[in-house]
Amino acid sequence: MKINRLKIYLLLLVFFFALSSKSQNTTISTKTKPVVSILGFSLCGTTITELRKNYNDLHEIEVEEMNYSSGCEQLDSRYIAKKGFATTKQPGLIFQQERDGDLIGKIRLTTDYKGKFIDNTDIDISKLKAKDVLKRFPTLEGKWGSRGCSDYWNLSNDTISFFVKIDRSKKPMYPIDEAYYLNQPIEGVDLVMSCYVPSEESFTLVETTNDPVFILDSVQVFRGEMNSVDPNTIAVVTVYKGKNATDRFGAEAENGLVYMETISFVKKRYWTSLKSKSDDYLKHVPSPDEESSIFYILNGKPLLKDHEAGLSGITNENLQSVLIIDKNTLKKDYLIEGYSWGVLITTK
Repeated sequence: MKINRLKIYLLLLVFFFALSSKSQNTTISTKTKPVVSILGFSLCGTTITELRKNYNDLHEIEVEEMNYSSGCEQLDSRYIAKKGFATTKQPGLIFQQERDGDLIGKIRLTTDYKGKFIDNTDIDISKLKAKDVLKRFPTLEGKWGSRGCSDYWNLSNDTISFFVKIDRSKKPMYPIDEAYYLNQPIEGVDLVMSCYVPSEESFTLVETTNDPVFILDSVQVFRGEMNSVDPNTIAVVTVYKGKNATDRFGAEAENGLVYMETISFVKKRYWTSLKSKSDDYLKHVPSPDEESSIFYILNGKPLLKDHEAGLSGITNENLQSVLIIDKNTLKKDYLIEGYSWGVLITTK
């Protein structure tokens, strides 16, 4: 269901209150933030700048996002997706930068990695199978999951994910044939941590077992980041529950799926579609932020307020026509004053 922006503030307050009542919070000092590291490279502790100083051959490489894979719009707010840094002096390690800083938010271990693992024991990813993972990490027992757009099953918690390639020939995909996949090789391991820390002296580490999946402007965000979202910047919220949620995002969304889009994100999308359909529209609205003199009418209905929400569903596929009318026609036909132009939009 789509919810008008005017209702967003109350929605978020109620939603977060309900979540807080189910989750357990543990406040810890920033000085004791959990350290997750491989060979001395720490998540949210090591920077890309430090890597460049120590490895003159550090170079960018393309990364397959096993948790999302090709064709998936959703990304992860904790790191820059699809781009990493590697050095020949540390084979099997790929470092990915946090989205809003220089720290490492994710470390990918490929099948070339042989060395100490986070539990300080040796590991050889090329020889690792799913059943070996459960022997070392029994708490992952039964924690199989896969997002709807991923090509991999994963055994994971909030920090670590072990990936097994999905065999598309096995039908049905759900429920998982655990006996089969336990004997399949691990294709890669991700270590991920949010480097977001509030400005206070301490931060809250939240058990998120009851949390839904939050998607903000096509990027997955987490509870701490959601608390900093200004409700007045949100144009549209779409909430999915039960099977509707898991069908779209996989088992991770068993507690629900919440899609949110900001006003600026929605504006850019519908502006791109409208300008591709009408050169006249582009002439009058040369950028998404230059529409103050424009009034929108969608399928004959004037969008009197929060027009971003009303136009959020426009796509190149469903857009039929775009027509510009002058202020006199706008006043005569629709009783709208105070605007220089009107935009008549028709969708299929």
